[in-house]
Amino acid sequence: MRRLWCQVCGSPAADPNGRIPWILTETAIRWDPGWPGVAITNAPPTCRTCIPGSLAACPQLHKSADVYTASAAAPAGVLGDVHEPTPSGLMLPAGMHEVEVRFDNHRYLPSVLAHSLLVRVFDLQPAI
Repeated sequence: MRRLWCQVCGSPAADPNGRIPWILTETAIRWDPGWPGVAITNAPPTCRTCIPGSLAACPQLHKSADVYTASAAAPAGVLGDVHEPTPSGLMLPAGMHEVEVRFDNHRYLPSVLAHSLLVRVFDLQPAI
């Protein structure tokens, strides 16, 4: 995700013009309020070559998928399960699953077991 490689082939996903293609579903995107064209996602980018095959082969993408391009992306947080420390130092599940924890959320960040990185994508535009 940090290197912006295609989630399918592992090659750099950016177009020659520098824009980064992303296939985003309604469950994989959260628009950042107050920031037009900026969103948070845990979906990796997909290069132009792999987009048609991905859209054809993935049943989840048949439900809702839009292709966008972004001018840049930056790590914003993690998606994971929050745990609580016990007096003995063990970490036990706190019952909070699939929680979006931004890097500026100092309360939960030390106790989250992350499964995916969240990135903030900038200047999202529908791909043509």
